[in-house]
Amino acid sequence: MNKAKEAPEAAAAPAKGKKKGDLMYLGPTIAGAARHGTVFRNGILPKGAQECIAELPMAERLFVEVEKAPDAVKELRKSQSALGTVYAQAEAHFNAQRSIRRE
Repeated sequence: MNKAKEAPEAAAAPAKGKKKGDLMYLGPTIAGAARHGTVFRNGILPKGAQECIAELPMAERLFVEVEKAPDAVKELRKSQSALGTVYAQAEAHFNAQRSIRRE
């Protein structure tokens, strides 16, 4: 009998709409979910990151293919760019959530 190894519980399916290549997270650090600059092999995101995407779907745009990361970083530097706007909204949303949880 040959049983395939199961992925660890912390890992989940690849981000939807993404290839199975390595993804780099370029958003703000979110405790328990993702740290800025983290690379996720084969596009497999941990449960915490997937929960963040479920809570704020636009945050998925902050997971970019490693090959496209340099261009995405350039876009992030422009606050009026689409990616820069997503970053700012994710940062505001998850910082607000964190302060609510502390109360």
